[in-house]
Amino acid sequence: MYHALPTPHVSQNFKWSATLSKTAPESAVDGVKVVSFSPSYSHGLHGNPIDELFNNLFPKVENRCKTSYSQAFKSSLLALAQANQSSTPDLICGFIHSRSTARKKVIDRYKVCAYSTTVFLTMLNALVECGFVTYENGFRNWKQKRSGVGTLWLTTPAFSDWVSENGSMLSVVQHFASTESIIRKSANDKKKIDYDDTPEIEGMRQRVEASNALRLQYAWSYHPLSDALQFVEGIEQVSIPASDLTCKRVFNGDFKSGGRFHCGAQYLKKLERGPIAINGQPTVELDYKSLHPRLLYNAEGLVAPVDCYASDSSRPRDLTKQASLLSINCKSFDQARKALVTKAKISSDEAKRHLADYAQEHPAIAHRFYGSGWSGLQYLDSQLVDAVLAKATEVGIPVLPVHDSFIAATEHGFWLKDAVTESYKALMGFDAVIDWELAPDQEAL
Repeated sequence: MYHALPTPHVSQNFKWSATLSKTAPESAVDGVKVVSFSPSYSHGLHGNPIDELFNNLFPKVENRCKTSYSQAFKSSLLALAQANQSSTPDLICGFIHSRSTARKKVIDRYKVCAYSTTVFLTMLNALVECGFVTYENGFRNWKQKRSGVGTLWLTTPAFSDWVSENGSMLSVVQHFASTESIIRKSANDKKKIDYDDTPEIEGMRQRVEASNALRLQYAWSYHPLSDALQFVEGIEQVSIPASDLTCKRVFNGDFKSGGRFHCGAQYLKKLERGPIAINGQPTVELDYKSLHPRLLYNAEGLVAPVDCYASDSSRPRDLTKQASLLSINCKSFDQARKALVTKAKISSDEAKRHLADYAQEHPAIAHRFYGSGWSGLQYLDSQLVDAVLAKATEVGIPVLPVHDSFIAATEHGFWLKDAVTESYKALMGFDAVIDWELAPDQEAL
């Protein structure tokens, strides 16, 4: 089953890491490291072992509740399987789901399943009783409401044994045949909000869904990593499930902010994306070089440097890139400084110096710094992705977008480079600089 699981959007959970480190044994010298994700309520695990377990735990479910209970049960087991797969001896992986029984209304267009969050909680409680899951109760800091943490659900050795025994008989199923591909979120709290369809929105939806449909006609596979640098030994390429290849566009506030394409395959590690194959054939990944600062230069009517992340000083390129993106996307210098200290693991004085130096290196766009420009820039780069995917769909070439880069079969590498270049020129009126993310197989090209 390893290859069949959708890739969860796992991120380090600093609050739970700190909380569990306080009660960790002294042998945990470096403390406890916790990563977490939100469950995929739209998908679940399916198979005879699931049905048998469900019937044992819920032998007398009324017919009117059976569909919602069954879907919620499948989704809860999928979340547990994803957490189990992502855990290592040095890393605890769990998922976040509130123990609140308050019902939350879901807007009709965004419904992805037949159950509510309270029914999902009922399933988790049943799995606690049978020894498959434990949880750490969430808590709220009443002095600083945003510093609270949600309940963390963790797998047990009993579940790990069960999934190892039955995994080969399980598959992933989507609860609803189709779900909304154009998402609008509030700019303030990031909650999904409704909207009225227009011809423009319907056109966006049709392009997203046409690109998805083309992508799903092909078999995509990759070679997973067991850690940051080591590929899993003893297995061949494993399939990327259809749910990870299906994109949605997510807007923030209005339809001129954000709009980026999101799908599960984007959360594969960079090294895992290199060996991606389409129908067994090698792929190439093309990337817009230093895209966001380049967009700022071009928006000012100026030609951008070849590499906006290069520096005449001894500062490494990765550090320059971090300083650049934080300068552009943060709302204040102080916010950028704090973020750079955390991300680059440098002192506050060093962060101040690097941010100030970057502004001096790029005076033509420095007045655009510290204005939270991410939403407008993401809208521009989403327009580029929309244009490239539309071109690819028209000629029948499957392309997987990864934010501002594109993966396609190596045999289509030169076509893709032209499409990416032309899309940028049409939008911005300037030439783009394109990177081959990984050196392509010249013979295949």
